[in-house]
Order: sequence, then structure tokens, then C-alpha cells
Amino acid sequence: MELLFNLFIGCVLLMFLVGGTTISYNTVAADHLGSGGFPMIFATIGLILLAYSTLQTLRSPKAAKEPSGVTFADYKRVGVIVLLLLCYILTIKTLGFAIVTLIFIAGSVTALGYKSYGKTAIFSLLFTAMLIIIFGRVFFIALPRGVGIIKEFSYYLY
Repeated sequence: MELLFNLFIGCVLLMFLVGGTTISYNTVAADHLGSGGFPMIFATIGLILLAYSTLQTLRSPKAAKEPSGVTFADYKRVGVIVLLLLCYILTIKTLGFAIVTLIFIAGSVTALGYKSYGKTAIFSLLFTAMLIIIFGRVFFIALPRGVGIIKEFSYYLY
């Protein structure tokens, strides 16, 4: 099962690597890698780590044959998070980074089994604010703003 998961992750990382080469070179003077540099570096580091993990798995076949202890509830949690991620990707241009990220983080934390809804809301707000500050204010990355009134509101945040 772990080898299939590694194969899936390897395909996703290869898509990032190939996709990074197709990004145009519209860049600023201080950016030495260009627009596609970050996905290419991310994919390369990920592929190296994935190769190391796969080799470790192949070297210990006894560990791979042992029952993993994964239950149906664990698969259900992963399915919910994958579904949330799909919704995140499909709605981020319409609803904007701030709203969709807030919902995604709250949904993911809840799907992972955390039951305190007040602490989940506070954590989601703080984590989203941190991401907006880091990527929107510090690195000046253009985050998706959404459409309509959501777009106008986003100018107050980033």
C-alpha cells in the first residue's frame, strides 16, 4: 500500500516539475529563479525525499508485510480531506484565498477528529491570518482575491 501511495505522490510531484517548466518567465528583477522556480525546487526536493522513503520501504519488506493498523475511519478521514482539497481548488478563484483557506483549515481539523469547535475556529483564523501575512505581505505573492464584494474586501487584508 505504501508503494502505491509513493507512486501516486511521485506522479503528482512529476506534474509539478513539468508544470514548473511551462510557467512563463514574467518575473521581477530580484527573483533569480523565475516564476517556475518554486514549483520546480519543491518537486525536486519532494522527489528526492520520496526516493529515499521508497528505498527504505523496499529494504525492509518485513515491515511492509505487517498490518498497518489503518482502519476504515482513517480512510474516511483521508477521503474527506481530499474532497475538501478538491473543493478548495475549485472555489479559490471565486471565493478568494482568505475565505476558502479558513473553511479548508476548519474542515480539515474537524475531519481529523478535533472536537473543540471554538478552538478550531480560533486556530483557523490565526493560521489563515498567518498565511496571509507571510505570503501576501512579506513575500508579496498575489493571492486569489475572489469576485465581487469579496474581492473588494480582500484589499483590506492583502
